[in-house]
Amino acid sequence: MDALHVLVGLLIFALAALLFRRSPRSPLPWFTLLALELCNEAYDLHAELWPNRASQYGEGAKDILLTMALPTFILLLARWRQQLPGGESLRPVNPGRGGEPDEGRCRSEPSAELE
Repeated sequence: MDALHVLVGLLIFALAALLFRRSPRSPLPWFTLLALELCNEAYDLHAELWPNRASQYGEGAKDILLTMALPTFILLLARWRQQLPGGESLRPVNPGRGGEPDEGRCRSEPSAELE
């Protein structure tokens, strides 16, 4: 059952990104998944009554962590590395210097001095 949380969490994260037309860098798909997971765990607490309530809370917390782990890793990696799908580089690139970052200038098209 634990693997199901990981897989469904990743699927919902990807579907939310597609539905909202956002990249994995956007926190909106992550918050959507978090809201759905919290609703799921609230339902589990209401529908299931365990003899030991502390164990039930512990299992709920574990389910939340398992569901959110991979989407959180993807979100943080995508925000750290701007080159993932859906991302774009924040540093302009100077094609005349072998793709090294340009010092403060962005060019939308090659200039005559590069030809």
